[in-house]
Amino acid sequence: MYVGWDQYRNNPEPAVMKWGFILVTLYMGPLALLLYVLADKEPRPGEHEEFTSPLWKQGVGSTIHCVAGDATGIILAAALTAALGLPMWLDLIVEYFGRIRIRPLHLSVAFHEIDDGRQFRNA
Repeated sequence: MYVGWDQYRNNPEPAVMKWGFILVTLYMGPLALLLYVLADKEPRPGEHEEFTSPLWKQGVGSTIHCVAGDATGIILAAALTAALGLPMWLDLIVEYFGRIRIRPLHLSVAFHEIDDGRQFRNA
C-alpha cells in the first residue's frame, strides 16, 4: 500500500514504472518494498534523476518493468485457462503467449516516451 501511495504522490516516473513497482510489490511483498526504497524512492523532491543514476538502480528499474509485465501476463493467462477448465498442457502454452502479449504494451509506452522527447532509463 505504501509503494502505491508513494508512487503516485512523490515519484516523477512514467505511469508504466509506477504500476510496475506496485505490481511487483504485490507479487513479492517486503522484498520488493526494500528494492523500491533502495533503488527508486527519491530521498528529497527533485532528486529522482540523480538518485536513480547508478547503473545498478537502473538495472533494478528495468528488471521491475519486465517482471511486472511478464508476471501479469502469466497470471491473467492462468486465470483464464483455469476459468475455462482447459488442460494443463494448454495452460502452459497460453501462459507463455500471454507473457509475450503483455510485453509490447510496455515497449509501446517506452518508445512513445522516446518519440515525445522525454528521457527514460536504459539498462
